[in-house]
Amino acid sequence: MSSRPSPSFHRHQMDSLSKNNWNYSGGLNWTILLPECLTSTGLEEYVEANIAKPFGNETFVWHLPLKPQDAEKLIRMSTRSNEGRLTDGPNASSPESANETGGLGMYADTHDYFRVLTDLLNDQPVLLSKPTVDSIFAPQFAPGSSALRDMRASGKFAYQCSVDDSMEGVIAD
Repeated sequence: MSSRPSPSFHRHQMDSLSKNNWNYSGGLNWTILLPECLTSTGLEEYVEANIAKPFGNETFVWHLPLKPQDAEKLIRMSTRSNEGRLTDGPNASSPESANETGGLGMYADTHDYFRVLTDLLNDQPVLLSKPTVDSIFAPQFAPGSSALRDMRASGKFAYQCSVDDSMEGVIAD
């Protein structure tokens, strides 16, 4: 399955000049092209063969319809009503998406998900080098920078999940 995005994949107008504002973007989505260009395989196939399987993970998937054994265990998002009742909510991303994305849409069961988190928190991680892991958890913006100020000004969205603070994408064991 090709992960090459359609021509309109990321056609957005600039909201502000570079380095003058901060906001989430689809910048990571372009990473899906790298394994395809280098290895002639899509991101999902590359991750499965070169990251998930060697690490012992079995449930990393972007295309749930192709793995019904994982799709049937998907925990649906829920929304809490004003009365406190939980109801099914919308999916954050469509499991039928034509393309993998670098920023969202991958599903995993809790065991595989926590296995990755545990590795990243170990003193000697396997998936990434220690300096890379340290840089992930290090502050990215200089104190007092316009980027930090803009991020804080963008409100709640900048600090937590953007769709109902859900656990969408976690597959129940």
